[in-house]
Amino acid sequence: MRKIVFTLSALLLLFCLPAQAGKGKVVLASLYWPPYAGEGLPGGGSAVRIVREAFRMAGYELEVRYFPWNRVMFEAESNPEIDGYFPEYRGRASRCLYSDSIGRSPLGFAKLRTHKLPWNEIAEIGAGAQVVGVVDGYLNSVEFDELARKKIIRTETAVSDRLNLRKVLMERIDLAVIDLNVFRYLAETDPVIHSRKEELDFMPRMLAIHNLYVCFEREPRGAALKELFNKGLRLVGTGGAPTD
Repeated sequence: MRKIVFTLSALLLLFCLPAQAGKGKVVLASLYWPPYAGEGLPGGGSAVRIVREAFRMAGYELEVRYFPWNRVMFEAESNPEIDGYFPEYRGRASRCLYSDSIGRSPLGFAKLRTHKLPWNEIAEIGAGAQVVGVVDGYLNSVEFDELARKKIIRTETAVSDRLNLRKVLMERIDLAVIDLNVFRYLAETDPVIHSRKEELDFMPRMLAIHNLYVCFEREPRGAALKELFNKGLRLVGTGGAPTD
């Protein structure tokens, strides 16, 4: 019964949103995660362009506010002006009403080309005593994060993918967990990494291939915006897969 009441409330709000919001405006938080999102990137980044166009098709204007990743989630939860955040992997179910997929993130390991670190099972990373760089607050994979939590895999936290790649080059860590597209972007645009990009290797075996989502607030307005967004996304034609 509570689910039915919640759904009816969301549907009622869905019809009321344009009148309440004037032209229709949505505010989402995001981070600097090129090429997907970032202030100063063309169109705000590839994920931002998709999200903006989906909302435009639904008759809404999108405002994106950029923060460091951990603050993105804090702002989305505590700032009443912010309706959600993106891009996010699926894995914070208690926090999110997930949109349909807005893209994919191929996640793997970067290392020095001269280091031979083959693996078939993720536990081998821990058995080899490698130190793996991760970004503070990022989800990686369920199995990897569980092994890291149990200290079976040794991790070292950094504030960004850029810093982790530099630490690989300085041999301060053995591996860095990183999205393949982020790896390629930083290898071409960061001057330090670019000058030594031939020394880096992205391992062919993927840790995970995640779908990317918009995380809407778990409340009636968030549910209504999710429905609006998903309808707009289907019109954009990104092939977003339903999350339910």
